[in-house]
Amino acid sequence: MVRGDVRVQISTRPYFNDDGLRTVSLIGQEDAHPDDVVPLPSPQAIDTTLGSAVAGRRSRRSFASEEMSLQQLTDIIGHSIAETGRARVELSDGGQVQFPLYAAANGGGLRPIDAYVLPLRVEGLAPVVHRYDKRRHALIRTPNAGDAARIVDTCISPPDQDHLSRASAVFILAGRPWRSMRKYGARGLRFLFVEAGHVAASMGLAASALELGAVECGSLCDDEVHDLLGIDGLFETYIHSVIVGRRTS
Repeated sequence: MVRGDVRVQISTRPYFNDDGLRTVSLIGQEDAHPDDVVPLPSPQAIDTTLGSAVAGRRSRRSFASEEMSLQQLTDIIGHSIAETGRARVELSDGGQVQFPLYAAANGGGLRPIDAYVLPLRVEGLAPVVHRYDKRRHALIRTPNAGDAARIVDTCISPPDQDHLSRASAVFILAGRPWRSMRKYGARGLRFLFVEAGHVAASMGLAASALELGAVECGSLCDDEVHDLLGIDGLFETYIHSVIVGRRTS
């Protein structure tokens, strides 16, 4: 960013008038067939301190090939990417809109990061690709939902393939770069990565506090992940992944 850059002023100004505020407040409201919606229980508070969670966080790769509970999955989501509150914003025409507030910071409230959930061994969930819907606090089975176990085949690292095959769930973080870059230009891409890092770190802390294992993974082939998720790799693209499972000991 350069001080006095007119392009920045032009690209950001529309987001602060009434129409722009209304538009941003609606981000994330997407249609889904009722049969594809899987409601989640409410997240529960994790009984620990931040200091304990940080001190106990480790990249744990040894998983027990055992099922995790739906509540544990929900608690990880609730402490990393879920909605945690609402803010009312007054409009110049006398009306108001509500902005959802989330566990992870995001540039301008544009929320370009989504989480896809691949439940390999999760209580009550079919082992197919789901997308987490922040507005509904629900999982949405993706169209032509792929077999979640295919994620193992997208990995180029034999050790990581073994970790994946024994995990309980894999979170795939996907981003929509243009949602952020339309406002912030090239800097918007930076905000995308910052948000993904924040979400991934929070997932690791929550998993550790729940006495689960978690490790971030960078060994997946992008286009193969895109194919599995049913996204195009341009307007929505794979950013990062987090593997979670029950510890071996």
